[in-house]
Amino acid sequence: MSQDDIIYALLLVLSLPMGFVLRKISGQNQKRLFSSGIGVIIATLVCGWDVLHALTTSIVNALILKFLSPKISPLVSFIWCFGYIVFFRTTHYLGLPKVVPHANAVQLLLTLKLVGLAFEIHDSYHRKIKATEATEERENDDTMREIKFRNIEPSFLDMLCYSSCFVGLLTGPYYRYRTYVDMLQNDHADKIDSWPHMINRLKWVPITGVVYLLLSHFIYIEYMHTDEFYENPFWYRLWYMVPMFTVFRVRMYFAWLMSELVCMAAMLGAYPADSKPRIGKGPNDLQALHYSESSGRDQKTIEYDFETIHNIDMWGCEFAPNVRLGMRAWNMSVQYWLATNVYHRIHIKPLRATITMAVSAFWHGIHPGYYLSFLTIPPCMAAETAMAAAFRSKDDPRKQRVYDFIAMLFKQRFLETMAMGFLLLRGDSTLRYWSSIYFLPHLVILAFLLIGNLALRLQRKTPGNGENTSSHQKTQ
Repeated sequence: MSQDDIIYALLLVLSLPMGFVLRKISGQNQKRLFSSGIGVIIATLVCGWDVLHALTTSIVNALILKFLSPKISPLVSFIWCFGYIVFFRTTHYLGLPKVVPHANAVQLLLTLKLVGLAFEIHDSYHRKIKATEATEERENDDTMREIKFRNIEPSFLDMLCYSSCFVGLLTGPYYRYRTYVDMLQNDHADKIDSWPHMINRLKWVPITGVVYLLLSHFIYIEYMHTDEFYENPFWYRLWYMVPMFTVFRVRMYFAWLMSELVCMAAMLGAYPADSKPRIGKGPNDLQALHYSESSGRDQKTIEYDFETIHNIDMWGCEFAPNVRLGMRAWNMSVQYWLATNVYHRIHIKPLRATITMAVSAFWHGIHPGYYLSFLTIPPCMAAETAMAAAFRSKDDPRKQRVYDFIAMLFKQRFLETMAMGFLLLRGDSTLRYWSSIYFLPHLVILAFLLIGNLALRLQRKTPGNGENTSSHQKTQ
């Protein structure tokens, strides 16, 4: 465990009591200044002078949103924030100091918040227009609730404070500006019992932390960059990616669990369960939320949840039967951001998935290893889909469970293979490792793709199955 990782972990742990302090502060302005002040201190400790990158990005973005029309400001904000990432990652090629590693995490999460803020302002603007045009009473009521619980009107200072709030600063989760405002305006935070939710997450923190400390002492990515590693036998090279990916996963589990705990301590993302909160979005049933706020009910009798800031589903990551479901359980708030601010904003439907995947890859980094990993995902999903359609029983639950268990084992091997690109980063290093194991996982993906599609074609040609069923019945 490096010194940077120790400092990083300590700051995460120290953020937890700061969350409880924030909860007890009364007054929106006081909460705002405290949360931002702690955020600036943490960012400076982690990034040093590189914190100026985050400050520059935030100030320019706030100016864009204050002086440009909401019709075009999201596009300009997107270009500015993602364009700055290019400069941020290439400073050392321009004769400037290379940014410290943890500054990258701060910059990435800041980019999501700033672009997301631009789209929130854009959507608020259009809701107001819709409200003036609404003619039917019910439509008007729905629009008014949308405006009440979704619209935002941040000042220049509000934007900067949201950008620097210590909650989620280092590891996420991504949360909307409206979620941040709801936290500041929550006057009954002390009446909400968050401990059951916190204990449910807290019990996994020591487990993931200890597993990471033990494994990282013996398994580390630097070894895979040496010639000595490739002198090991094939089975060892193939096996090594299993514990290597485990180290990567538990490290992220620990960080995201701690970040969710900080959110819960600060009451960020606390909404009545009746409002059916969704990851990233917040309340989905605004009528129920309105009732909870206006009915005068005792806050202690209202059940709250923190699904809004739920970022990692460890069970889904570990035991999902396929790559698609496994990936959905990973960094879920970022997936919400991609779906809301990229996928659903693209009007040309055939290009939605491709552009979203490209934005995700670019956001992660410019290292070729990222792109080699992302390029492996589409054929992997296609192979899983074909195999499931051909061999997963549609009628026998026991056979389905057997298939899902076997598929889960293969899914984990595929994810380990892809993770090597994220960890090795360089294109030559990633290809060197994959070639050292003879691209075996890739060959398995290709074999599954061929076998699954061939089996489906044979099934369709078999009497009583698929497209030839009706013609077979006519012949009879």
